Amino acid sequence: MNSDSNRTTGSTRGWTIFAVTVVLVLAASVSLSILQSLEALEERRAQSEAGEFRLAAHTLEADVMTSTPAHHLGHDLDWAQDTLARDPSVAIHALEEPDRRETRELLERLTDDHHGLGFEQLDRLVDLFAEAAESSGEAADAAERSAIQMLGVAAIAAAIAGALLLNGRRRERLLHASLRRQAETDELTELPNRRHLERALRDAGERMRLEGGSTGLLYLDLDGFKGVNDSRGHDAGDSLLTLVADRLRRARGAKETLVRIGGDEFAVVLVGITDEAEARAAAHRYLEILDRPCELSPHQFETMRASIGVAVTSDPSSLDELRREADLAMYSAKVRGGHGIALFDPSMREAAELQSDLTRALRAARIDEEFHLVYQPVVNIHDDSVLFAEALLRWTSPELGAVPPMDFIPIAEQCGEIHKLGAWVAHNVIDQLAVWSTDSELTEICISCNVSVLQLADTEFVDSVIQHLRRSGVDPARLTIEVTESAILERSEAAVEQLVRLRDAGVKIAIDDFGSGYSNLGQLLRAPFDVLKIDRALLLELSAMRQAMGGDPAMPCDIMSAITSIARTVGTDVVCEGVETEIQRTSLAASGVTHVQGWLIGKPTSPAEFIRVFGRKVIAA
Repeated sequence: MNSDSNRTTGSTRGWTIFAVTVVLVLAASVSLSILQSLEALEERRAQSEAGEFRLAAHTLEADVMTSTPAHHLGHDLDWAQDTLARDPSVAIHALEEPDRRETRELLERLTDDHHGLGFEQLDRLVDLFAEAAESSGEAADAAERSAIQMLGVAAIAAAIAGALLLNGRRRERLLHASLRRQAETDELTELPNRRHLERALRDAGERMRLEGGSTGLLYLDLDGFKGVNDSRGHDAGDSLLTLVADRLRRARGAKETLVRIGGDEFAVVLVGITDEAEARAAAHRYLEILDRPCELSPHQFETMRASIGVAVTSDPSSLDELRREADLAMYSAKVRGGHGIALFDPSMREAAELQSDLTRALRAARIDEEFHLVYQPVVNIHDDSVLFAEALLRWTSPELGAVPPMDFIPIAEQCGEIHKLGAWVAHNVIDQLAVWSTDSELTEICISCNVSVLQLADTEFVDSVIQHLRRSGVDPARLTIEVTESAILERSEAAVEQLVRLRDAGVKIAIDDFGSGYSNLGQLLRAPFDVLKIDRALLLELSAMRQAMGGDPAMPCDIMSAITSIARTVGTDVVCEGVETEIQRTSLAASGVTHVQGWLIGKPTSPAEFIRVFGRKVIAA
């Protein structure tokens, strides 16, 4: 009966150990859960400490696994459960040495002769076994406590090791997340960058698949930003980009992702919108916040203009194409004059395909065979005497046919062919002047030619013009270089420096397309020029304004009068381009304009035809 009781006690103790183990494991799990909940609080330290904690965790884990005496623990647990259930002779080891010796002697006598023990001896043996059982129970209790302690230590160590491992791995994840954020964040503006844009579009696609709706994309490009870098330096440009980014952040909606693509380009992902009108409204919000001047330094302000392209789709599979569409729309907004918004339409894709065809054809073109110059007169508004002839470039492609300058000149600037074309034009104009110089009656004819903003940035171009003039023997005063006002304003310092070099060499300078862009005459006065050419767009706009107000279109125009007054003050001639009617000519003459150019006066024509019609009406250079 004692044996059964001992077995029961051993079994109970085994279950106790198991229960305690379960409790400890649960406690460890709870501890880990609590540690997991602290993850957000330690994110700031993750980046610097992740590697250190990961090393500590792995070290402790190795120590626990190699130093925990698992084989001893198993032996003790077995002993604690089985001691009293084993052969009684084993139990005597729990007795003190005298009692152990007495018990062994009694057992030997009992084994040798079952009747060799008297009642008192048998009773003594039972007492000794009882004492042994009690001693064994105490030993079992001690073993059990030792086993529990060992289990507790092991569980706590495992919990700590697990916690540190979790911390290490968690911190490693946080570090990876931090590195990913760095990889997806623009260093200058701290906005998400192009890589993040890809993820934002993927997320938008998932949302469309699950919830429907549409996704919009805005591409925003700053107009004239390169001029800031060139005139004020890259530090000023970086400051301006930072200010622009801060403003765009303030305009950002709750469901909008603002990204800096690179350079002076930004993008906005519009998630969950309903239609194009909502996307256009968002674009206006961003455009308007840029209208106020930016203070780059005390008392130095810069007005920012931007072109924004808008594209919208409800097809999750077309998000890659959405980027292309937004870019095309942005380019369209720039072509229209900038500081505006353009919504994508399929015709823009057709224009892009045409642009690709033009680029390919331009790069393969044989300049001497496919290009030629025509000449349009610029005459005195009163007597039609010729001030100079403007040389205009024409292109007839074997593949595409006749291509208008307004189509191929911007493409040539984009693909880099403008340098080769521009040099060809300037050299051919000088050569034409040299040919006309052989006729004593034509030695006073002057010619102007247009120069791209990119050519002005190339010092080799100016060198080549001056050297070609010297080789040909042509008087530099017979050559006029025309540059647009935007070329000067966008690249102020660099442009002015090149213009000064040309003027010092004797070449005349004309500001072309005045009134089509910034129309900052005060800033233009920083550059040397001899002729101010008013753009046809300003002429038409002023005429339309007077008609809308019920005025006589033939009467003087106050704005034109103001421009000519300033031009007279600085000693320059004023030419108005695009004159097509006698009414326009009459109004311009009354407003103080001295010279005109346009189809009313004469269409662009060949050198021979120009001489036939205008060769004897030349004003002396």
